[in-house]
This record gives sequence, C-alpha cells and structure tokens, in this order.
Amino acid sequence: MKTKHYFNTNRVDQVTERLEASKNLKQEDMLYCLFRLEKKLTASEAWSKFTQSVPLTSIRRGMSNLMREGMLEKTNETKIGLYGKPECYYILSQTKIYE
Repeated sequence: MKTKHYFNTNRVDQVTERLEASKNLKQEDMLYCLFRLEKKLTASEAWSKFTQSVPLTSIRRGMSNLMREGMLEKTNETKIGLYGKPECYYILSQTKIYE
C-alpha cells in the first residue's frame, strides 16, 4: 500500500514509528477481511467485530487508508453510530478487489 499507516504526530523515534506502522497495516488487513465477510459496515460496526482491543479512531483511520487505496468505497447510506451521530457505510470497492 502507498498510504501512510502511522502518523507520527507524537514525534516518536524511527524504530517505534516502524513498529506502529506495521501494527496498523495488520489492522487494515483484518479490516479488509471483515469487509470481505460482511460486505457493508460502518466504523462502529467494524469496531464491534474486532477481536482485539482497538480504539474506534484506529478503525476509522484504517478505513480511510483502505478507501484512499481504492479498496473500500464510502456509500451515501448512513446509520446513527455509537455517539448518536450519523456514520457512513463503507463497502468493498467494485473496481479494486484483492484476493
């Protein structure tokens, strides 16, 4: 993937940055697999299906990265999320499917 997987806003050292980027890439792989199974999810729905403890913001970041890579598409359909605000549904991209 060409997308940046860790945003070094805390200015951590290079080793920590590489480790975090690797961990985030694995989260994105798991997210992609979830979408292959579920087909259509909001960030909150994807977060609720994660087996490990991950912040909701990490799920949102991962979905944004997958969308930038052309692997997910945002739909116009929304649902009220965990915090009472509308969340968009995402689906697998019809143009770029990875096996």
